[in-house]
Amino acid sequence: MNILTGLRFPSAFALAIATSAAALTPAEYGVARQKADAQYKLEREKCKSLSGNARDVCLKDAKAVRDSAQADAYAAFKGTPEARAEAAEDKAEARYRVARERCEPLAGDVRAACIKRARAERAHGLADAKSPRTRERCEALSGEARERCIADRRANERP
Repeated sequence: MNILTGLRFPSAFALAIATSAAALTPAEYGVARQKADAQYKLEREKCKSLSGNARDVCLKDAKAVRDSAQADAYAAFKGTPEARAEAAEDKAEARYRVARERCEPLAGDVRAACIKRARAERAHGLADAKSPRTRERCEALSGEARERCIADRRANERP
């Protein structure tokens, strides 16, 4: 089971920014950051009704959504492969923080396995960020072809 699947990202907003061919203007970049902050505040408000680890996970998730949207906006603003790679790294780290928080209530071997999976997912995310040409080739595909491409790339990267 992938512990990162529960992570919510603002799909329409992030996808529009990430797939944008043209770089954002400074004004558009500012608006994108403001939207990410506004979305974060809304998500954070939803967490107030929760308690304990569920609240902690909710807050980390809200922050990850904001950080991911801001990273995508920055990458679109800069429009360089380096900025896109940096955004991918930031998103991998954000997903890792949420996954680690989800491991907190667990104990013993189950917790150790959860943390190990979270670290492995982060390592794959960081590796994906460092291999932009391969990542972009897979992202250009859709459906099962994309999933196969990603799985093949990850299988070849594992020691």
